[in-house]
Amino acid sequence: MKKIIFLISVLFSVFCVTAQVQTLHNPKDADGFYIVKWDCANGTFASANDFEVDETFTFAVDITGTPWVNWLAQAPTNAGATRSLAFNKWTGFGDLNGDSHRLKPIPGKPNIYAATLNLAQLATTMNLTQAKTIGARTYVFGQLFGFEYTSDNPGKGWWMWVPSIPEGTNVNPGTESGAVFATKSYTGTKTSPEIYNNSYGNELFGEAYPIKGYAPACAVRSGSSQDGSSQDGSSQDGSSQDGSSQDGSSQDVSSDRGYYDAPYFRYEAENAILKNGALKKGPDMDQAKIEAQASNMTYVELPSRGSALEWTIGNGTGSDGITLRFTMPDKTDGWQPANKYATQPKYKREDVFVGSLNIYVNGVKRNINQYGKISDHIPLSSYWMWQYFTGDQPKDSPADPHEFSRFAFDEVHFILVGEPLKTGDVLKIENADGNYIYGVDFVEIEKVPAPIPQPANSLSVASYGTGRNAIDACFAECKRQGKNMYFPAGV
Repeated sequence: MKKIIFLISVLFSVFCVTAQVQTLHNPKDADGFYIVKWDCANGTFASANDFEVDETFTFAVDITGTPWVNWLAQAPTNAGATRSLAFNKWTGFGDLNGDSHRLKPIPGKPNIYAATLNLAQLATTMNLTQAKTIGARTYVFGQLFGFEYTSDNPGKGWWMWVPSIPEGTNVNPGTESGAVFATKSYTGTKTSPEIYNNSYGNELFGEAYPIKGYAPACAVRSGSSQDGSSQDGSSQDGSSQDGSSQDGSSQDVSSDRGYYDAPYFRYEAENAILKNGALKKGPDMDQAKIEAQASNMTYVELPSRGSALEWTIGNGTGSDGITLRFTMPDKTDGWQPANKYATQPKYKREDVFVGSLNIYVNGVKRNINQYGKISDHIPLSSYWMWQYFTGDQPKDSPADPHEFSRFAFDEVHFILVGEPLKTGDVLKIENADGNYIYGVDFVEIEKVPAPIPQPANSLSVASYGTGRNAIDACFAECKRQGKNMYFPAGV
């Protein structure tokens, strides 16, 4: 009889422990941990938690099939409040900032609640020396709970639980340690710049004070991983003393607000692999230097023919349209016309493109289509760049006395001829001629939409010739007939 009582007691114990474990609908990795990294580019969970402890990522939970779905659908306890979820978290190395628990739903993704996090930046009692030991993994534990917020109170209701989940119940995917997820082994090559929630207005419950390492979901994006799913703002330059990158990682905008709505994906030059003497310049805030005018105050210099930089295209970020932000020296006279009041420019458009870069995909040189013209190189010009200031008075010629040079960068847009960029492709930009010292700030890649057909009740500029005269003639006729003016592709 005693044996039976003992067996019942053991079963009761196991039942109680099992009942006090929360589960999520997130996918799991090979080690049995939940995959919590959200791929903002593709609107789904990433294939792995491939971020390091000091690398920014978007954290997400899927509550499909859990009691929280019904709880969220119920009327809030506090009048005028909205219900949401929070994730109380800590690591095996110590605690994280308790003000970073609140999550918000991702629009269009039912039952997905998320926020952008950087674990190292959230550290309070967390031992960062141990966490940043080469090869170390950070194990994160946590509890999912409910809260309510209003426009003036981000925690109007706090530490709220459904009856079927006892207060303080941990989330556990069934791992031996009980950790919810684990980071990638630390290498120290993916450290992200600091982020703060109050850099994003009222997007994260309107907090009036800064919380480092915490931001709205998908507010900061990166292409640091080979699958392109990393959503962070990591700097990841990994540069060695000779200026070469240790890996092919790249990133997008570090912390540009609203970037998650952009149709393009940015690859920063400082995160590319640098080859044949390419040099990373910056970061530097000195206003006398070109670096200060670059994104992240950093760009890559291509000082001689053959010097180049390479990126590996991440998942969901490849396409046919490319924007390149570059710098090159100004013409000695600043491209000034002999007579600034002349009605005709001194230089024809085709004569001002004196610089060139080559573009390669997987080692094969590619042609580009720029405004309907096919070229075997990327033509560059400083014609529309550079002004020289003393106070607020700009001059065009570098020979004019001045305190600072401005507008050091310009952008060119083109379509890659042939097959678009795809996941895993290696994109290379190379100094083609050695005639100038070029600089690259970033490239942005996006899908070029199909041309818009001419709509009804419109007149095409192409029917009136080319150039400014064609536009003027078409505009006058549209005005006379009460029609719209249509610009076909390539005009």
